[in-house]
Amino acid sequence: MKFLTILAVLITAAAAQDCAAKVAAIPACGRTCIDPEITAAGCTGPTDLKCICAKRSAIEPKAAACVVKGCPAADTLKVQPAVADVCACVGA
Repeated sequence: MKFLTILAVLITAAAAQDCAAKVAAIPACGRTCIDPEITAAGCTGPTDLKCICAKRSAIEPKAAACVVKGCPAADTLKVQPAVADVCACVGA
C-alpha cells in the first residue's frame, strides 16, 4: 500500500512539473495580461491552474485585448495555444 501511495505522489509531482513547463511556455507579455484577470475571476493566483482553466472563458476575452495591444505579433500568436496546452495538461 505504501508503494502505491509513493507512486501516486511521484506521478502527481511529475505531472505538476510537466504543467509548470507548459506555463513557462506562455510568453511573458501574455502572463502579464493574464495574471490580473486570474484574480479578478476569483482564482487564488497564477499557480491555481485548475481554477484558471475552469474559468478560462471568463479570463481569456479580457486578457486577449491586453495581449493584442501589448505583445509583439509573434508572442500574440503563441499565447492562446500555450494556455490551451496548460489546460490540457491539468485535464480541464
